[in-house]
Amino acid sequence: PELHPKSRNLFETTATVQFNHRVLGTTTALSALGLAAYGLFHPAGRASAASKQMTRQLSNAAGAVVPSTTPQVRRGLVALGTAATAQMSLGIATLLNYVPIHLAASHQLGSLVVLTCGIYTAHSLRYAGRGVLKSVGESAVKSVTGGGGGAGSAMSGIGGGSVIGKGSAVVSKMTNKVKL
Repeated sequence: PELHPKSRNLFETTATVQFNHRVLGTTTALSALGLAAYGLFHPAGRASAASKQMTRQLSNAAGAVVPSTTPQVRRGLVALGTAATAQMSLGIATLLNYVPIHLAASHQLGSLVVLTCGIYTAHSLRYAGRGVLKSVGESAVKSVTGGGGGAGSAMSGIGGGSVIGKGSAVVSKMTNKVKL
């Protein structure tokens, strides 16, 4: 049955709602897996493709290359990839078993796990390692923090020193230590 106005068909027809759920679920799972793979295996995160000078700077006392992502970031990326894979698998199992209540409730709980892992990963990305700052470059860091004349520099005078202005000062001190 077709509903009127036609825009109601997107949200109130069972078949369309199922299709929307599958498309959004697949997109979310693939995006989370892609982010995890990129973050864990990209050379900037692993510091394996770094220059010899940067490798010497990132080496610890034992001579092993220290990754430029923090352990919290790696832990969050692994958790996000695992949770997204489990959530998609649980959704498929729920449909194949004709939606038993225990699987449906587990699938609902899994969505909270994926959300929590995403928030944890986003929070842990605030603390970038030196290799990430080195690979991004000084100009990118300054443009993000307001040194490039963007919104951050326009807002830094509001209220006697805004959060963006203070963050800019912290990042500039950090980049001076790294010696980009």
